[in-house]
Amino acid sequence: KVQALRIELLHALSRRGNRVPLQELGQEARVQQRKQGLHQAKKLIDFIRIFPENFSVSADDTQMIVETASTNVSDQSMIELSIQRNNQALNSMSKGGKGDGKRSRHVGSSRRPQYMPMQAPSSAGGCGW
Repeated sequence: KVQALRIELLHALSRRGNRVPLQELGQEARVQQRKQGLHQAKKLIDFIRIFPENFSVSADDTQMIVETASTNVSDQSMIELSIQRNNQALNSMSKGGKGDGKRSRHVGSSRRPQYMPMQAPSSAGGCGW
């Protein structure tokens, strides 16, 4: 799956002249299809950075630009490395590390305002409701 997305990104770049804004690359239907179910591709820029020999990333005034550096996809060693890193991150999270889900994210505060219950009016000298 990782290799398939890598190759699809190279095809998408080729279809668009080998130089594409990152946001446009992420909008490609075929790229989105290959991204599904890949934790490494949660953020496309992070995925692209796994393959520095294939993709060059630069920034202009307003956006990141991805360019084809090489179309050679024979070296797959970085895929295994990425999977190992991903598994290590998942293991550390499941062992009570960051994001274990046992604590509320908004400790001490709530997004909704707190309302105090009103006391019932007394019958002596009240407005008579």
